[in-house]
Amino acid sequence: MGRAWKAGTATDTWTGNYKTPPPYDVFGDDLAPTDNDKAKDSWVLSGIDSLFGNAYAATWNVQNNYQVPLAPRAPSVEVSSRPDKIIVAWGDESVGGDFAGYRVYRAIGSPDTTFDLVFECGGATGNPVVNSWDDLSAQPAQEYYYYVTAFDDGSGNAPGVHGVSESLESGAYLNRTTRAAILSTPAAENLSGVRIVPNPYNVGARNLNYVGVPNKIAFFNLPPECTIKIYTESGDLVKTIEHTDGSGSDSWGFLAEEHQATDTGQLIVSGIYIALFKTPDGKSTFEKFIIVR
Repeated sequence: MGRAWKAGTATDTWTGNYKTPPPYDVFGDDLAPTDNDKAKDSWVLSGIDSLFGNAYAATWNVQNNYQVPLAPRAPSVEVSSRPDKIIVAWGDESVGGDFAGYRVYRAIGSPDTTFDLVFECGGATGNPVVNSWDDLSAQPAQEYYYYVTAFDDGSGNAPGVHGVSESLESGAYLNRTTRAAILSTPAAENLSGVRIVPNPYNVGARNLNYVGVPNKIAFFNLPPECTIKIYTESGDLVKTIEHTDGSGSDSWGFLAEEHQATDTGQLIVSGIYIALFKTPDGKSTFEKFIIVR
């Protein structure tokens, strides 16, 4: 926000319920003569709003003898990858009392980034309560993370800080997945169509490849089982990958720190590399690819 204000491009998107006077009235045109200045001051005052909001909540808690309403129990979650979708399914542990429905959140590339609401059902959402959702927008080789919350209709909750009964939602960290879900692809019948993506890999364009996983290299059109050995141009073996899950795709390392790392954990350097693909029956092929760092 500070960089935007310095550049003269700050915009006011705050929509909170201020407990202080409206920010523009606080500073006025003398101290905040431009919309850019007003936007910056509004964001500063949003911190005051949060501070007072926490103080009011703590006061309410004490006044109500710490009898804080509880959100519905978070459901158990199971994520399954398919060639054309990722299936997010959850249990019914949340049902009971004033339970109303579920919300599904998704992050792309990392479990430590922003999660977006991608589906909700029950309550006033217009969707009937269900226990699974198909992510049809998932892209090949991209990594996805999910969590599912349960929410109530508020009818069983005591009036809160604002004097009304509010709907409560289970926490975001109770069933968040930490292992990436990736679209599987149908296995190929032979090695004739094996592809390496991206090729070439250019570190300058890494943010255009796979969101959140800039060093990822993926292999497509693989047979159900094969061994992938990666060599330098001079013939030194740097990585061995056992592809055994029956799908048609795999990647160089599963975790972010394993991408483009050798068997000893070292990040590879620029150069030409050779990937040898060999099936259990002895058939093999190879593909060259380039790394530019």
